[in-house]
Amino acid sequence: MAGKIKLTDICGKIGRFWLYLFLFDCAATGSGRYITIGPFTPRIVLAVLIVMSAAIPFFADIENQIRRPVNWIVLIFMFYVVFAAFRGQAFGNDQNVLISDIKGFIYMLLIPAVPVLIRDSKQLRRAANAVIAGCFVQSVFCIVSNALFSSLAPSFYEAFVQEPWTANWGIIMSARYNAYRIFCKSSIYLIAACVLLLVRIVRTEKAKAVCGWGALFLLDAEAIIMTYTRSLYLATAAAFLLTLILCLLTAPVRKVLLRTALLLILLIAVVYGQELVLKQGIIQYAFMRGMAFDLDAHIHIPHTWDRAGWSSGNVTEVGDEMRAETIRDLKEIIAEYPLIGKGLGATTEARGGADEYFYLDMLARMGIVGLTLYMLPILLSLIRLIKRRRALKTFPEPGSVMIGLAAFLIATYFNPWMNAALGIAWYALTVAAIWTLPKMMKGTENQCAES
Repeated sequence: MAGKIKLTDICGKIGRFWLYLFLFDCAATGSGRYITIGPFTPRIVLAVLIVMSAAIPFFADIENQIRRPVNWIVLIFMFYVVFAAFRGQAFGNDQNVLISDIKGFIYMLLIPAVPVLIRDSKQLRRAANAVIAGCFVQSVFCIVSNALFSSLAPSFYEAFVQEPWTANWGIIMSARYNAYRIFCKSSIYLIAACVLLLVRIVRTEKAKAVCGWGALFLLDAEAIIMTYTRSLYLATAAAFLLTLILCLLTAPVRKVLLRTALLLILLIAVVYGQELVLKQGIIQYAFMRGMAFDLDAHIHIPHTWDRAGWSSGNVTEVGDEMRAETIRDLKEIIAEYPLIGKGLGATTEARGGADEYFYLDMLARMGIVGLTLYMLPILLSLIRLIKRRRALKTFPEPGSVMIGLAAFLIATYFNPWMNAALGIAWYALTVAAIWTLPKMMKGTENQCAES
């Protein structure tokens, strides 16, 4: 009967609501542990609700689902996680790290679940909008906090930057030149949002939309600068180049170049204006932190920091020494157990059990086999996207999401994003965007025909 409501449709709508909320939470907050009831956190509860909502539509479409190699690979990977957990127990690995590994990889169940919920272009755009909204909250908080601590009320710093902020949200620390490093645990989402926004900016014809997306882009980009994080700077540069290529292939070249150049000029003006008002060393510290380059020795920016009594040098020296020790210890484990790893929970003494390097951690714990199984869905999705690249001219959003994933994969070398909810959530969204691309194209064509 026409108009009959199906149970699968109801589950899909409910699941998408939880998914949008989940993505907003990932983009806006840090670890997701700001509220806990025993072992449960909002992020864990939302993930469970997403998987449960997707279960009925998934099994209702089981004939198509079993044909997707991605689903089989995820299933094999989850069995391999169980094997690696028993192996970690046998070696007597760190139990806290082992449990953390299991909790992180359980989110891989989102990869078969999310494509069941995201079925057309409108739903993908809403998911992207949830990320953009969450990043707006994060970027505003970062910029306001920076202004508050550096100029308006520096006495608040010591009182505010304590638990639970550090454990749940990220790092706020006083840096050189009166600058404040504000790094949220979900700062990587700022890059993904910038990619989505830049593609929309160069493609839209509406002046109000250009201004709105542009303002959000500038906010997120400014917040990225304030992280003073080398891996994010590298990921930002790579994502920007890939996004520029995508825009040049899917939009008029002149419009792409003019709007991109205008955005960059505005970003420089905004950051420079903040330098003059707050008298910080944002630009100088960013160059010193990212490239160990003393910009002020070549181009002096007035009304910022006082060089008196300060010795130029590598501001990352202590961190680099600790990282070098961690890498050396992880490589020793990898060399001893290269194929299947030492099991979950394998860690080094240098970091006291803390994760740092995603790829090295994966190789140490799950070996080449585990890392290959983890990366295969990404490779298959990339191949599928390349084969359907012509569709991006009409609907480039899947390409934007894939570039966002590329930023995650670059930055996660130095940060454990991809073995936790933050990275795997974007991983699942990417798989959904690409593996349902043909249906999304039909939806886009129908919308164009109706308009």
